[in-house]
Formats: sequence, structure tokens, C-alpha cells
Amino acid sequence: MNLDTSFPSPIGQINILENGIVHVDIQILELTKEALKGHYHLLETKFGSQKQNFILTFQPAYLKMDAATRRYNNDMMNYWSNSMCAVVESPLIRTFVNMYIKINTLTYRLKVCKSMEEAIQFIENN
Repeated sequence: MNLDTSFPSPIGQINILENGIVHVDIQILELTKEALKGHYHLLETKFGSQKQNFILTFQPAYLKMDAATRRYNNDMMNYWSNSMCAVVESPLIRTFVNMYIKINTLTYRLKVCKSMEEAIQFIENN
């Protein structure tokens, strides 16, 4: 298992925090299935098949993706995630993220947080 502490991904930047949480800073506006395949292949290269705890941040503050990409991403997140927090500062975008969570079948603990500190605390305590 190759554990660099920071490396680029086709969807942004990945940072492994001191406590082992994987922080994915998504830096593209539109997620495509091709970009996600590259991202998840990178996770396999770095972590083998071991599930991880993730924190997601977004630059820009929201994402676009089509239905097929969303289904693929849900399946892959279910495969890779023990738990996940999405850090979303905007109340309006938090509402959309919470709707996304409710309409998708996810098999791991997931929380929408207002800050990195809240996200880290949730993962460490669950």
C-alpha cells in the first residue's frame, strides 16, 4: 500500500490527514464517469481494496453529474466508504446535498457538515 500524504486525482486533490481520514477536495465542476473511473483506480492503487473514511470538500461549491455517472459514483462510494462527511458551508447547497443523500441508496455512515472540524469529529466518534 503506497500512502503518500497528498496527491492529485482526476477529480481534485487527495490529502491523507494525520488520523488516516482521506480528504478529497473536489476541484472540478462536472463529474464524469471517465474522471471518476480514474479517481477510483487511483484509490485502488493507493489503498488496495481497504475501505476508508472520507471527508469531501468542494471547489466550486457544487457539482454537476448525469444520472449514469451518479449511479456509478454511488456504487463506488458504497464499495470504498466506511463513513463519509461532505463539508458544505452554504445552507442552500446543504439542502440539495441532503436531498441527494435521501434519494440514493448508500450503505455507509454519511453526514453533511458545516466545517472540517465537525466532519473530523463525526468520523472519529463513529
